[in-house]
Amino acid sequence: MQRVIQHIYIIPLLISMLLSLKSFRLKWPAPYKTFSVLLVCISIVEIIAILWKYFLYDKVGDGHFSNNNAWIYNCFLIPQYLLYMYVYYQTFKSKFLKRTITAAGIFFALFTIANILFFQSIHTINSLPLIMAGIIMFFLNISYFEQLIREKEIIRLMGHPMVWISFGVFFQVATLPYMTSLNYLIRNNISLAVTLYYVYLGVNCVIYTLYSIAFLCRNPIHK
Repeated sequence: MQRVIQHIYIIPLLISMLLSLKSFRLKWPAPYKTFSVLLVCISIVEIIAILWKYFLYDKVGDGHFSNNNAWIYNCFLIPQYLLYMYVYYQTFKSKFLKRTITAAGIFFALFTIANILFFQSIHTINSLPLIMAGIIMFFLNISYFEQLIREKEIIRLMGHPMVWISFGVFFQVATLPYMTSLNYLIRNNISLAVTLYYVYLGVNCVIYTLYSIAFLCRNPIHK
């Protein structure tokens, strides 16, 4: 039962991923197709991470590997957050913001690789890249809503998919303080780490529910 609860977020994740696929069928704008690709990638990574933790770790390399699946998430850090950035890159109209995203993406990728090689092991939660990703995503989120405020055309916010996606990104950024402190909590206060983990799971369910709502909205082409 505990295993089921620990992975309950998979249900809203898969729902949001399946709903997002209609962005290709109904020819939604490019940012939503990119976001759909991101959700597909996240779903695949989460399934592989779960399978590794419970089944695959002792089937590879004559059982010499541990069930620690942190390395799977660490390997996904660069493509995951580059895809997030690219969604906003395709959304922004400002050339300055586009150039800023390009520079931030390159720096983030290089820093993440350097962090794994020289600072934090690939088998532990890489908190430093997560902190950087959180700062970048927070900046992009704020910049998106600022662009929305400056729009001359009046739109119904609750019917706009990108607004719901940005709400989800905001909640994701809010979970990063927990993720970046998890290594410390596991070493010093495991009971608090476990308690906060269940809160983290609940927030993840909210995030993927918000992404699902985004793709239940009307095609943004038809304003």
